[in-house]
Amino acid sequence: MTHAARFVLIVCRVMSEKQPSRFFSLLLIVAVVAVCGCVLSTCPADPDLWGHVQYGRDVLHDWSIPATTTYSYSAPGYRWINHENIAEIVLAIGIDSIGPIGMKIAKSCLGILAIGLMIYISRRKQIPVVPLAVCCILAALNMSHFWILRPQLATLIGLTLLIGLLEYSFAGWQDRWHLKSSPTNSVELNQSRLYWLWLAVPLFFIWANSHGGFVAGVCIFCAVLFFRSLEIIVVQRRSGIRQVCGLGLIGVASVLATLINPYGPGLHAWLVESLGVPRPEISEWVPVELLSWKSAPALLLFGTTLCSLLFSRKEKDFTKIAILMLVTWQTIEHMRHLALLAILFGFWIPPHFASAVTRIAGFKPIQFIQEKSTTSALCKAAISAGLLFVILFYSQRMFVRWTDLRVHRNQYPVSALQFIADNEIEGKMVVTFDWAQYVIGAFGQPQTTAGGIQVGFDGRFRTCYPQEIVDMHFDFILGMDHPEWRWRSPNSPPFDPTRVLRFGEPDLVLISREEPHSVRVMSTQTDLWQLIYQDQLAQLWARRTWLGQRNSKIASIIGDQQQTGTVTWPAFPQNGKSTLTQVSQTSMSE
Repeated sequence: MTHAARFVLIVCRVMSEKQPSRFFSLLLIVAVVAVCGCVLSTCPADPDLWGHVQYGRDVLHDWSIPATTTYSYSAPGYRWINHENIAEIVLAIGIDSIGPIGMKIAKSCLGILAIGLMIYISRRKQIPVVPLAVCCILAALNMSHFWILRPQLATLIGLTLLIGLLEYSFAGWQDRWHLKSSPTNSVELNQSRLYWLWLAVPLFFIWANSHGGFVAGVCIFCAVLFFRSLEIIVVQRRSGIRQVCGLGLIGVASVLATLINPYGPGLHAWLVESLGVPRPEISEWVPVELLSWKSAPALLLFGTTLCSLLFSRKEKDFTKIAILMLVTWQTIEHMRHLALLAILFGFWIPPHFASAVTRIAGFKPIQFIQEKSTTSALCKAAISAGLLFVILFYSQRMFVRWTDLRVHRNQYPVSALQFIADNEIEGKMVVTFDWAQYVIGAFGQPQTTAGGIQVGFDGRFRTCYPQEIVDMHFDFILGMDHPEWRWRSPNSPPFDPTRVLRFGEPDLVLISREEPHSVRVMSTQTDLWQLIYQDQLAQLWARRTWLGQRNSKIASIIGDQQQTGTVTWPAFPQNGKSTLTQVSQTSMSE
């Protein structure tokens, strides 16, 4: 037998072993924590992080929540329903107290705690450690892209706590859907644990004021309570009515808690309206690319879930399967739900995956070969040494990732913003979607009369911009070359890529050269606009009449200077709000 085949058999044997040695179990769990911690420590500079921190600072400074759009000239006085207030306040306090590095470490530690909770609950159910490790790593891989510093993290943390609470409270449940009552088929619950479900009420209050993803949490929570209540009625008949009423009261109180927000029911009405309208312009709201190698972790997650449920000998829980199917469907439709599915996977699938592995390992051909082979002490020592190497390697990588929160020059207009600061440029700016909140953080002023730079549109999207403004911006940035990337309101004016250059009479246009449609549009407007800055990544245009009104002249910089290297977040200009710290060398001379 080849060494590779023998190794596979050893792995199969270890994976199907229900009670490996304590040393091996502890070593493997530490290795899983190290791997997952490293995976979840990735933290690129999110395009909206600058804005979230600034909006949180504004609330702390004024001790009030703005009711209308700020930092924008295109929608003054338009209502702003900000569903991320608590998250933005926490981001602002964290950045100003422990800094971006401290926040990055805190974010990673929260990810480790989330994986740790999955491990703890599964080990309480006596799930074998090796299949559990596989499930946790797969869950972390699919969470990593979304586990970054932004308000959406509140939804991922909220769902983790919610599922952990449900697993603890219903710990006496038999993990099956009881359709008939029998002496051996009863609902066994620890009544004192059910009282812990009241913790969902404050959880949903905080969640509803931190991120709009609380809607998903409410749906999952209410679905679990409804089906559990139905099961109690089927099994216990009239004797279970009191228990059902208690669960119903908890569900109603949790829903009512979400109404305690600055907008009351208006937040829910806006969410229903907004979520009912497509947003193909935002990459996270597009369907999963099933044929792309980038979707490999998601496809592996789908496949593992399906195979685990098909081959598991454990009785299936109808409630959990129904929720998994619904979230899987939403994930295929909108890739941003992948992290939610990964969290449910990490809590609910390990028992079935372990059962499926045991069943496959029990096939007669494999069992016969295993009986003929032995796991030598040398093999066990090699596996232990490998796990120690994994722990050291991924721990070191995690610590390195904690050392800096970087902004890549080839993704963000660091040099263009330095040019703006050097020339003390102010005015109304049309800026490409992903850069707008960077500009707001560096030069923004809440009101249009306060100087600085106001933008025409930014990442707050429909929370504080009417759909007509959204359509106008993407008419300019994306055009209609790819209709599948667009959704336009029937109430918007006809498609006009130059309308954004007239609406509100902007003074400046900052665009990415990687968005060819906007570059083409500006090249046709040279009679009204002048290019004053260009590098490999960005172009900055100024209205000719605005240039004529300036008392000081601007020395234009037009070229194709490469934008390489990184700078430390927030990467503001040297004479801006923060000091620009160079992390790695760049080939461009300012």
